Amino acid sequence: MSLRLAPLLALLLTLVHPLATAQDAPSPSDIHVTSASDRKPVHYLLATPADLDTQQPVRLVIAFPPGTQTESIARASMERSFGDTLAARGYVVVMPFNSASGGSLDTDAFDTLMSHMTTLFSIEGDTALLCGVQNGGKAAFRIALDRPDRISALLALPGIPPTADEASLAPLSRMPIAMYVGSEDSRWRSECDSAHASLVRAGARCSLTVVPGDGHMLPSMTPARIADALDRLVRLAAGITPESEVGTMLDRWHAAAASADENAYFALFADDSSIFMGTDATERWTATEFRAWAKPFFDRGRAWAFKCVERHVYLSPDGSVAWFDEVLDTPNMGPCRGTGVAISRDGVWKVAHYNLTVPVPNAIIDRVVEMVAEELQHPTPAPTEPGANRPSTDPPG
Repeated sequence: MSLRLAPLLALLLTLVHPLATAQDAPSPSDIHVTSASDRKPVHYLLATPADLDTQQPVRLVIAFPPGTQTESIARASMERSFGDTLAARGYVVVMPFNSASGGSLDTDAFDTLMSHMTTLFSIEGDTALLCGVQNGGKAAFRIALDRPDRISALLALPGIPPTADEASLAPLSRMPIAMYVGSEDSRWRSECDSAHASLVRAGARCSLTVVPGDGHMLPSMTPARIADALDRLVRLAAGITPESEVGTMLDRWHAAAASADENAYFALFADDSSIFMGTDATERWTATEFRAWAKPFFDRGRAWAFKCVERHVYLSPDGSVAWFDEVLDTPNMGPCRGTGVAISRDGVWKVAHYNLTVPVPNAIIDRVVEMVAEELQHPTPAPTEPGANRPSTDPPG
């Protein structure tokens, strides 16, 4: 996939758009649309998936470039941050730009673009994801306030809304918002901090990520990171939160153990050095060590069955790390507690650390302490093979 301003689309526009005539059909270097209201053209760049099917719903991204938003700036921004990578993820990316003959990047331009895009594509949800870089981020916020029903999510790199008034910001509560700003971009960081606080008070689902070491240009926000941020916003817009994704992953993990699916179970560890801690003090394993210990359980066709009855998930500010605790119903150890850490890699959550414990009621803690002391003084002989001292249905712990 590449930045496409193809003759085929030029022909498409000429054939289907009532305001595009043979004389003003777009050239391969830019595509323009004539506004029905003021007859001023809105110029834009376009990137589409290589396997685009115009009959199937597409996810439309309208991205606003930084600075003076000229064609040269738009092309540089499209090539650096948006075009190829987002198109490879299945997005259709439109980037409007200012020109000597055309209008500004405002709500009218957005309306014109949306109207025209519906003649070219079937747009998923009849809404667009808005992205904006710097001044483009400000433009994205303005448009989102004016047309909240046409926006599914907003990504600002960075960007701030035109007002801090919470009542005025209320329309933005309809969509998830992600703001990014460099840690060394002192002025914009201060403004983003203030805007984020106002948006949260207004009820918006808004996150603010301070990118360590970056200045105003956010060099660490690679195309892949931008695509990941958009993917997260798409899931949020669909009601799929990171917390729910972590929960779904853990449910799949426990289900894989219950069905003795060894490959599926260990594939959900972040890597071979991830940690599993059982209830016994000796049971601290890397994923590799744990797999060797657990293999006899999986080989017999039934491992262990943990059923979650309560779970809490907490996220890091940038949404890449999750801490969780869960209450488990187990057939052989009674109520247990699992606590751990999950990490997101390429948008997929996996277990980095898990600690299984048996909570001890305070009323019997003295007896348990005595039993532990007795065991430490007079240890039970070690098993001759993994799991030999356990009933055949016992889980790790």
